[in-house]
Amino acid sequence: MLELLGATLPELRRGLSEGAARTLAYELFDTYDRSYLSTASLRELEAALPAGCFLRIHRSYLVDLARVASVRRAGPDRLQLSLDDAQRTELDVARRQASRLRAALKLG
Repeated sequence: MLELLGATLPELRRGLSEGAARTLAYELFDTYDRSYLSTASLRELEAALPAGCFLRIHRSYLVDLARVASVRRAGPDRLQLSLDDAQRTELDVARRQASRLRAALKLG
């Protein structure tokens, strides 16, 4: 199983690419309650996670669909979702991923 410098895959709640970490060939992954550095890319992590539970909503974001609190329009062709973490983290959804997100959450 892929290790995230102390975290196993089931602990992963949200993945954020970090530009500074990427230049060092590391990715910074934020989970529900902590952050981890990993040498795995977000693409590798996405491939290792169970399909249907996690969705890539942006080139920098991979979310646990069970942690999505709400989805709202952020413009005429934009969506933004909020996670159910303590900070109510808001993430922009890439235009190309909007239809996949709506289908995954059965939003119609």
